[in-house]
Amino acid sequence: RLPSVAVTPGDEDFRNTPRPISPTSRLSCQEHNGYCSHYCHQEPGDVRCSCRSGYRLSRDTRTCTDVDECQDEKLSKCDHLCRNTAGSYNCLCRQGYTSPDGFRCEDVDECLDDRLNKCDHTCRNTEGGYICSCREGFVSSDGFRCEGCRVNSYRTATDVSCKECPANSHTDGGEKTSINDCICNPGFTGNPGRGIPCTDIDECADGENFGCSHTCINNPGSAHCACPLGYQLKEDGKTCIGEVTLFI
Repeated sequence: RLPSVAVTPGDEDFRNTPRPISPTSRLSCQEHNGYCSHYCHQEPGDVRCSCRSGYRLSRDTRTCTDVDECQDEKLSKCDHLCRNTAGSYNCLCRQGYTSPDGFRCEDVDECLDDRLNKCDHTCRNTEGGYICSCREGFVSSDGFRCEGCRVNSYRTATDVSCKECPANSHTDGGEKTSINDCICNPGFTGNPGRGIPCTDIDECADGENFGCSHTCINNPGSAHCACPLGYQLKEDGKTCIGEVTLFI
């Protein structure tokens, strides 16, 4: 059993608190540190225990226990996260923030740091992070890299993804930025940029019968010539000549 110590019980540092002296106490700081966990203060005929910063004296007036500052808003000065340590505490900032003084947390502008900014094109800083965006004619598949829209598609600044050109139209390459880049296929007429669909041109109705000597047959985007029974089409694809029958 430990000897009695002349102190007043409590859960705080008794370093500056007056202590009654017990006439029967003969404790000395030279012996087992006066049975104090941390500091022992010799007083006439007695000892007084106190604790290091971040600890408080237990009710047994000898043992020092850690103070969890993270559980007390009056003690913790952290902006974001608090981690208790023996005798103290550490402040941590959430991802996308940095601390200038070990307590406060300030947003990191990743767009200004090439080591953090992974955007191919445009970077926009946000609280705790950043957002990448692609220029017109490009689209992102992973939120960072930008790939050009493929042939026969386009993307404007307000589009989320690349859009296909309207029916019967095409582009003359990739990375297009507007529907105005879509032009009608050969054999079709219209204006996609003005909202006019591309429709088939009836080459047989052009007044010249597509150059056919006999029958003209219209196809989507083109036409071809045909001959009546007993005729065959010459190599020019336009002229029909009578079949030659050889009698032996």
